[in-house]
Amino acid sequence: MDRICAFCEAKPKTLPLLQCSRCKKVIYCNRDHQRSHWKVHKKVCFPPGEQKVLEAMKAKAKEAADVGDEEEKKEEELTEKDFSPLLGDYFDQDDFTRVSPETEANNGEDYGKHLSKETRLIKQYASLTESKSIEDEQTLKVAFELVHMWLGFYKLSPCNELIDEIWPACKKKYDDKTSPTWYVKVLQSRAFLRFKQFRYQEAIDIFQEFRDIMGPSAQLCENMGHTYNRLGEYDRAEAQFKEALGLIDDPKAGVGANKGGILLGFGSMLQKMGKSQHALAIHKQALNFYQNKYKASPHSLVAKTLVAVGSTLESLGKFDDAVQKFEEAVEIYTKTVGEQTPLTANAVGCLGNALMKAKHFERARKMLARSFVLYVSFDTLDLFRILDILKLIMETHSKIGSGIDKSCYVEYVSGVKRLVANIKDQKIEEDGTGTLSVLLKTGAELAILGGEYDVTRPMLIQAKKYFETVTFLDCTNLVTTCDKLITFIDKTAGK
Repeated sequence: MDRICAFCEAKPKTLPLLQCSRCKKVIYCNRDHQRSHWKVHKKVCFPPGEQKVLEAMKAKAKEAADVGDEEEKKEEELTEKDFSPLLGDYFDQDDFTRVSPETEANNGEDYGKHLSKETRLIKQYASLTESKSIEDEQTLKVAFELVHMWLGFYKLSPCNELIDEIWPACKKKYDDKTSPTWYVKVLQSRAFLRFKQFRYQEAIDIFQEFRDIMGPSAQLCENMGHTYNRLGEYDRAEAQFKEALGLIDDPKAGVGANKGGILLGFGSMLQKMGKSQHALAIHKQALNFYQNKYKASPHSLVAKTLVAVGSTLESLGKFDDAVQKFEEAVEIYTKTVGEQTPLTANAVGCLGNALMKAKHFERARKMLARSFVLYVSFDTLDLFRILDILKLIMETHSKIGSGIDKSCYVEYVSGVKRLVANIKDQKIEEDGTGTLSVLLKTGAELAILGGEYDVTRPMLIQAKKYFETVTFLDCTNLVTTCDKLITFIDKTAGK
């Protein structure tokens, strides 16, 4: 990896280097340069391979005891009525939306039931592939129900493996014209997956193949609009959203259309273009749509829209109003998708950031600490996001000043320990950007305040070792800070 910005070709001045999160091959001076370079870089940006986990999940599910009453087990008897129409089979908590069956249209979501159902479905899928075949209709129905679930809960590694596993069977049914619908389904699900993997250009290409087969529809145009929005191709995004709105009332092409999703897409695009006031009006329309749809029942799409409204309010300097929206979102996400998800972690982090801007520093510190503990618990660590949260926590300390309750420092220790354990378990190593080393140093500084020395000393030694090897910028201050902290630990622990 070159140690120069891929956009301006300048040498970096600070650590960590801002690396492309997908391919891990290029760096940038700042996020503006990264955004500006994306139209060029996206053509050669491909992510590394993913960890294989599906077989382990199958084995674990086979060993699990049957749970749930007879009514719950009946859910395994899947028929065609259990599936929504095409383009309504899958949902994405980030940008895409799903049309639920009519009997569930206004119901909330139950995270615990999803988890128990997941185990039953994995067990059933493994059994069907052995007793029948992967091409069997019932096997594919169970497989797509798992895909649907895993897309919703961001379990992308097993989802990717499962789609790869059933792809040949679905393609064969399309080629020999015995049941072409399955290939259309797998195309759509892979497009959604690629979007969630940040592989937006691949998602667009797959959506286009879908369109070539099925023709335009309001929901497809909406999904393509969201994807072009993420690619920064706003003209194409706007064209897709307008086409979607124009197709909503069409009796065929408008089936499954979601006005709320289209409005969110428009609002997001306007926000990125700096038109925050206009974006706020659009986001409020989307919020009103989802609140009317789900009434008093909590739903993650309501929470998602609350986050969008809150972020727009924050950009307009209306921090207390933003806090209120983020608080509502956190409460709903916790009830619907659970605490241990990136959706909840992000909403809690947004709440903490807004609280700090509203000058509610102690409340901000508590929310940011909660977000930190969540982020370090995931099976794929987002080092940059964790580092951002830690820096914000440090900032709250400086804002609170001498009045801070020092007992709060102990709260950070368990999170730092979990971070170190997950770095080891996930075999994360310094990649040359300095991200891991700066994170270790910052995490150690936080845990030292809580009196933790056994874990923090090795963290500082590891960080210092990398800083001493850097030749493309001056890391003298970073090395000196590590030395001082190590000396402090040795003196304090030696007493």
